[in-house]
Amino acid sequence: MRRFSVSKAAERDLADIYAHWARRAAPANAARLIDAILDRFWLIGEYPESGRDCDECGKGAKCFPAGTYLVYYRKSRSGVVIARVAGGGGARVNPAASSNNESQTSG
Repeated sequence: MRRFSVSKAAERDLADIYAHWARRAAPANAARLIDAILDRFWLIGEYPESGRDCDECGKGAKCFPAGTYLVYYRKSRSGVVIARVAGGGGARVNPAASSNNESQTSG
């Protein structure tokens, strides 16, 4: 049974985060950071109520911290959809901006 799926927008966010930290620190450090964020996806999939409500990001949206990043998601019939991953420095993203029509990868 699928617990979470990842939107194309969230996949792009992860690629951008990796590229930034691979340039700034080292590829190995960037890979560890991405792994830590992906671990949060599994946790969110298991416990979707653990995030805080983020209604300013769209109806039913939630967010959950992953280090200095925030994972934005919403519940779906098959688990949760990871909509976006953004820096936690006060920036807000609209999880609804990741279209439901975009293809998604599953976890």
